[in-house]
Amino acid sequence: MSQLNNSKILLIVTGSISAYKSADLVSKLKQEYFDVRVVLTLNATRFISPLTFEALTGQPPLVDIWEQSKAMSHIELMRWADIILVAPASANYINSMSSGTGTDLASTLFLSHDFKKPFLVAPAMNPSMLSHPKTQESLETLKKWGIKILLSPEGHMACGETGKGRLLEPSSLITCIKRELSLAQSNPKFNILITSGGTSVYIDAVRKITNFSSGKTGAQLCKKLYEMGHSVRFIQSQNGAKLEESLFPFLDTTHLKQISYETPEELETHLFTELKIHTYNHIIHLAAISDFDIKTPLLNSKINSDRNVELTLSPREKTINKIKRLFPNSYLIGFKLTYGADEAHRILNVKKLFHNSNADAIIHNDLVDIQSGKPIFRIFNNKQQEVKSLDTINSLVIEIEKLLIEKESYPRN
Repeated sequence: MSQLNNSKILLIVTGSISAYKSADLVSKLKQEYFDVRVVLTLNATRFISPLTFEALTGQPPLVDIWEQSKAMSHIELMRWADIILVAPASANYINSMSSGTGTDLASTLFLSHDFKKPFLVAPAMNPSMLSHPKTQESLETLKKWGIKILLSPEGHMACGETGKGRLLEPSSLITCIKRELSLAQSNPKFNILITSGGTSVYIDAVRKITNFSSGKTGAQLCKKLYEMGHSVRFIQSQNGAKLEESLFPFLDTTHLKQISYETPEELETHLFTELKIHTYNHIIHLAAISDFDIKTPLLNSKINSDRNVELTLSPREKTINKIKRLFPNSYLIGFKLTYGADEAHRILNVKKLFHNSNADAIIHNDLVDIQSGKPIFRIFNNKQQEVKSLDTINSLVIEIEKLLIEKESYPRN
């Protein structure tokens, strides 16, 4: 269970056909041990029954501000909540927010907002309603007031049209909630650079040598660290695992940037350019870069396949060994993959990587464990001592963040 669990989430549901997604959202939030309370507008009850939310949360949702003993509920709820989310947010509700009207419990809640807590709005409406000048003006006003607007990419609408205005999926909304809660905490936030996935070395114009790296661990680490409130640059193989759709609302160059590569040369160009231009507190180097170059690749032609071909592989200097040499103040976490290694072989490989790369920490895993479906991540500190053995990405990312926080002497954003 993470430190965000048990956070108090106030969900406001307004009148929209996508209100059914809010029930799924509440269910998933409860599964992650968040404390959720729900407020429905009268129009929302025409799309989904209050009993649905009562069954999911164990508490009846609030609808009427004039309900007996609930006259001060708008004040109490805003004091109770750690974060407020409107999902779905109709055009009517968004425009009432910007105009400052308080005609029901849901709109009065916004008038009670003190702007010290995260307030998120996830619009859901027909594309024409979303693009209407008044709705756009209202959204811009809310942004200026510090309200986070969570718009989805274009997609198919319930009305049969295609465009913007769909409600984000529950997984995306949960990512948004986690990041905003993390940002509201006092823990330090870092600029982190992650490399991930395998490289390709060309034999000729159409053939190449690559490896089994899927990039899944890197993509998962990127997502988790971003949810924790950190800014991430993700240098990923173009054929590797992609970031989950739940991160799409955040794909901007300010806090989350994706950079793709194919060859070792492209990876190094992106990596060292980023390190020259930007200040990164920490580098997490997972990319499985080829240990060999093809000595004489035929890049402008295709090798005839009706004859034997001999390839000469020449070893290339490992990228991880260059990082601290070129950027000595970097905090570097490296990954070491072995295949069927016993303890002695594992320790020997880790010590060799420490010696050659001068890394601050090494995380070891073995392909046999990965293929069995039971990956084990062993963390070695800069004294080359194994300090943790973990079996999930969630536990790994928590330990990685601890390593980053412990490095007090490095600059933060």
